[in-house]
Amino acid sequence: MNTALLEIAPSAHLQEILQATNEVLSGLHLLESCCFGPPDLIEAAAADLGTSMDMLSRLGPAAGHPRLAELELASDDTGRQVCDQIRLNVGRIATQSSGLSLELRRLLADTRDAIAIATGSTGMYDARGRTTSGQFRRIRGTM
Repeated sequence: MNTALLEIAPSAHLQEILQATNEVLSGLHLLESCCFGPPDLIEAAAADLGTSMDMLSRLGPAAGHPRLAELELASDDTGRQVCDQIRLNVGRIATQSSGLSLELRRLLADTRDAIAIATGSTGMYDARGRTTSGQFRRIRGTM
């Protein structure tokens, strides 16, 4: 436990963590709202989310700061309420990010299917039984 950091101001550090989790939630909302938009907009929203996540990681144990449980022990009642809000935000982040990840994977699969159909890739036949224009029908194996 890094007691030097705890002696400074656990409540100020908790407020920074709470603000960072709020920014990550905002970034997730932004990315979710523009996932059907143009690629430039999606890339900008993803970059914004990445920046917010980097800020949050700089406030955690990986950056040498105490864990949330340690900060909670060193805090007063207000600090404990902030810890509860942080945990609530982290739960929301986990739920939203898993839902967004699933949606983006579905969009990627739909895009790949559309490309495969449009280009007539292997396994896709047109009305004449060809895989691409100009080719004859594929010979099927016999048993």
